[in-house]
Amino acid sequence: VADVFCEREGFPCEKGDENFIQERWSYFAPPENCFGRFSKKFNGYISVRNLVRACQTVAVKNGVQRVAEVVNDLEKTNEGHFKITLENGDVISSKKVVVACGSFTNFFNILPSKRQLDLQLVGHTVLKFELDDQDSEKMSDFPSMICKPALDSSYVYILPPIKYPNGKTYLKIGHVVYPKLDENKLGQVLNTLEEVQQWYCRKDYPKARNYFQTIFKRLYPEIDYLKEELDYCVMAMTTSGKQLIGFAEENLMVAGGGNGKSAKFGLEIGRICADSIVKGEWDYDHLDPDDFKLRYKDEFKD
Repeated sequence: VADVFCEREGFPCEKGDENFIQERWSYFAPPENCFGRFSKKFNGYISVRNLVRACQTVAVKNGVQRVAEVVNDLEKTNEGHFKITLENGDVISSKKVVVACGSFTNFFNILPSKRQLDLQLVGHTVLKFELDDQDSEKMSDFPSMICKPALDSSYVYILPPIKYPNGKTYLKIGHVVYPKLDENKLGQVLNTLEEVQQWYCRKDYPKARNYFQTIFKRLYPEIDYLKEELDYCVMAMTTSGKQLIGFAEENLMVAGGGNGKSAKFGLEIGRICADSIVKGEWDYDHLDPDDFKLRYKDEFKD
């Protein structure tokens, strides 16, 4: 399937086995009998931190007023406008609203009739391995990668050494986001705002830490990292695997359920929402709106 896609889309990639991999990255120990595809032209990663900063900068330069506050309540008035009540007590009035709150969408009164999107929230972890300057330089040509380190493991993704704002360089490993493929059961289903808050604030997750340490030592036996640091995130998963994008009511558009891919598709999702809310109806010729129809939890109750 991958070969057909690459050929059809003109996506240049090389096929190879573990020998192909070790010839290019001698410090990497691929699993035995593995095979894969490598694209030098389209390989890379997205810095979410820089992406958000860039989007905010462009928005402000084009006249957007950015208000960094939590929205507690969204209510439509008799005049047809929306009353937006912030956590600090301030109130904003708007004719049109786009809701894109990720994993926090269902925890505040922002959808009509207090309905909740059909989302499953899954807590995930990543482990960042701090590298010294010598190893960072040695591994500077390493690509972003998705792989299955062994037959008894789940898929993981690996990002190359990246210098963070604190001046330190980390190689990051995260596990697969789909619960059905999470063979090691590292993901945690979260149901309440309190559970989500506790997940982000937890001090350690030994099961995940030990798993990622084992993966690192298996794949990079010659690299001695300085120390490791766990990070936590929450994925909003949908039943279909597709994002939920559509009008909850007139002049109120909602986008939710990134399925762990929001950074990758975020700009285009934003384009769909922006163009559609201005036009007052779905405005994206390339995709069928029924594929992304909003689905609510109360639709699936017995």
